[in-house]
Amino acid sequence: MPKLPRYAHIGAPKAASKALQNHLFNAHPQLGHVGLGVGGPVGWATPELCRRLETDLRCMKPLLYDPKPVSAAWSAALDSVRTPQTKRVGLSYENLTITLPLDVDVTEKARRMKALLGETTKVVYVVREQRDLLRSGYAELLLNGLAVDFQTFIDNQLRAHVRSWISDLRYGAQLDLWQRTFGSENLLVVFQEELVSQPAQELNRIQRFLDVQPTVHTLPREHEGLSPLQLAVLLHMNQRMRHDFSDAHGSLIQGDRLAAHLDATWPELPPLDRLSNAVLGRAAARAARAIDHLPGVPPLERTYRPDQQQMLGRLYAEDNAMLSARLGRALPDGYITND
Repeated sequence: MPKLPRYAHIGAPKAASKALQNHLFNAHPQLGHVGLGVGGPVGWATPELCRRLETDLRCMKPLLYDPKPVSAAWSAALDSVRTPQTKRVGLSYENLTITLPLDVDVTEKARRMKALLGETTKVVYVVREQRDLLRSGYAELLLNGLAVDFQTFIDNQLRAHVRSWISDLRYGAQLDLWQRTFGSENLLVVFQEELVSQPAQELNRIQRFLDVQPTVHTLPREHEGLSPLQLAVLLHMNQRMRHDFSDAHGSLIQGDRLAAHLDATWPELPPLDRLSNAVLGRAAARAARAIDHLPGVPPLERTYRPDQQQMLGRLYAEDNAMLSARLGRALPDGYITND
């Protein structure tokens, strides 16, 4: 069979990834989508592809990394999703643009993706205003057992920003990296805010960029966020029943996909961070939603102190200006700028 052109949706995290996976990439009849979002316990077309992408490509240090088994798993997965209608094949993986504790750096992930998919791959990068994304990320970490309040969480990330994933939200630097890797003509930047406010227009733009017929025009929400009171209930439970899978020591759950480590005995085991979301996160969310009042526990507001706003401004304003200049357009309202 002739080789089909490729695509990759690379994130950012907490920027409508699951909705795009379920309702665009895995739903469009002309896209051969290998994951994430194809259903089953691992979310990839095959458990072997899950293992090779989520442990080898994402986490294995360069000294040990072997691209051959990754490429073999990729080719086998493509064969399993290809149909006579398929015009383009690819994947969606938001962790390509962040570096969690046991991950290789984003620049190494980009290099490996180019070797795997080819330099003419079309890349979709969805960005979200950084402070809003951090609020959403904090809520997800509460579901994994995080036991500190929001401002303490931000303090911890800023203190370690040269190693923290919040530095990966420098969108200008990310744009530069992925344009150098795949070419500016092969990179489409989408704003999550516009994807929510005008989904038909932005979905049409993505589909035309991928050279497929625009047949998907709506993007249903995947889940409703927790209220400030429900977040406070989660934090209250986490502080009294410690099960924190959100820090560096728990990064096999929050970051790594444990399938490779347990392959000898449990080859079908889903990645453990997904087990954490399925078992702990969903149970915690159900418990929090069932409680509409907890004496002595006020609602948890995710607000920034003035000094935190200033530090985030120093971290992101210049990069946002670079993003705006590269795209030749103003950013949506709310993005940090030098103005």
